[in-house]
Amino acid sequence: MLNLWLLAAIIVALAGYYFYWGLFPNPLPGVPYDADSAKRPLGDIPEIKAAAQDTGEFIGSRFTVARRLGLPVTQLLLPRILRRNVVMLNDPIEAEDILTRRHHEFDRSIITRQYFLPFFPHSTIAQETTPELKAQKRLWAPVMNTTFLNQVVAPNVHLAGRELVELWRTKAQQSPGQPFEAAKDFGNAALDAIWVAVLGSSLGVTRSEIERLQKTQHKEELASRTGDESNHSKVSAAIVQEAMQYLNKIVDIGFTATFQPLALFLVKLSPKFRRFKKITYDEVNKLMVQACERYQRVKCLDTENDGERLDTCAMDLVLRREVLMARKNGQPVPDPTKNPAMLQELLLLLLAGHDSTAGVLSWFVKLMPQHPSVQTTLRQTSTPPSLLTTLPAPSPLPPKSLPPPPLPRRHHRGNPPLLSPTAAVPRVAKVDTTILGYPIHKGTLVTMNTRFDSSYKPWGKKLAMRELTIITTLLILSFEFLPLPEGGDDMLPRERLFRQPKACVVNLRPL
Repeated sequence: MLNLWLLAAIIVALAGYYFYWGLFPNPLPGVPYDADSAKRPLGDIPEIKAAAQDTGEFIGSRFTVARRLGLPVTQLLLPRILRRNVVMLNDPIEAEDILTRRHHEFDRSIITRQYFLPFFPHSTIAQETTPELKAQKRLWAPVMNTTFLNQVVAPNVHLAGRELVELWRTKAQQSPGQPFEAAKDFGNAALDAIWVAVLGSSLGVTRSEIERLQKTQHKEELASRTGDESNHSKVSAAIVQEAMQYLNKIVDIGFTATFQPLALFLVKLSPKFRRFKKITYDEVNKLMVQACERYQRVKCLDTENDGERLDTCAMDLVLRREVLMARKNGQPVPDPTKNPAMLQELLLLLLAGHDSTAGVLSWFVKLMPQHPSVQTTLRQTSTPPSLLTTLPAPSPLPPKSLPPPPLPRRHHRGNPPLLSPTAAVPRVAKVDTTILGYPIHKGTLVTMNTRFDSSYKPWGKKLAMRELTIITTLLILSFEFLPLPEGGDDMLPRERLFRQPKACVVNLRPL
């Protein structure tokens, strides 16, 4: 009996020994790494954890070792048991090259897809690169066409921006000189803008808030606007707003959960998820059916331009192209409500466009009080104030009416690093290749720092940049952003799927 216990003890000791030494990282040959981390069972994890506690950002902290070593390409050393080779790229030019020109060498990683895969498996962001995915992207490509953005999207986004300006003027008049929280207002305005841009239906979340504020002051209710009604019926703002906020929240649950698959599985089982899913799916399906019926009534629909005058949003454009393709092929027009890829792509645009736009706008107003001279420059080079008093017409805006806000020279291309809505972009190597001369083996995860100046335009960025340009221009022409009380100007981030400031307070002087 004693021998059996002794044998068991020896086996346990050997297993513990091999498990302990099996934790130590196994560095890739030819790629720089921290030699001290290679001697620790957890590799770089302790240093990353310490940096994350200081900054509040886990994703950005993964570049701590790379910055300390001062090299553009380094390894992230993880316990060997994780079976994952990770290379960190801290070079903006090379990152842009990989993201825009080296698609045959690098593909999207499951890390990108995992947050959306459980809920939107048929959307473009959740799929691997296949011929079917490329065809799906081609169908949606005209949505980012400059002409379409100018003629259809810009006027509607401009209206959402003007309503945000009106809301803030109302708040400033009711509480002169008092700072107020702006994050919720940005969320509402971004939802109004992206909803009408994607679905063509007026949601009216910000308008409802304006009317609520005015009623609390016993003022006359706003007169109904005329000549600006959408072709689609107006939806219940409060219900849809709550549903969209909830769907954004559950994506963030997957981002922050310790055991993501279990967390998302439990969310999908909840009655609340099923209820909000039904609300959004039913509303989008209803709008798709209405749009499809309009195009089926168009007798002449033989070319890409036929029926273009009926396009009021991204959904209209894509559905019109589907009707056109069906007629060309002599096939019946497909039922859009039976196409999960169409529905989920629309919802993805709504979710991502809503949350990311609100986040970047929040960073914008955090920066402006710290740079009064930049505010002056922006007003001198932006569109004339008369634009603010005129409702946008459904015709193309003048090419130079809403120029990109002039920022310091290093900010001219893309978003400023601080305003980047994401901290990093992961890609996986499809073949053995090199980055800046360092060998990268097939299957290696390459994480690229996106807190740099970059002209890389991922799917949907043109739409997002048009929104941001219009809304920031309206804000900078309408208000002076005054210094904030002590503590209000901190730049502490709140890490979610899209990076946002922990607090977003504005102190305004209407112009």
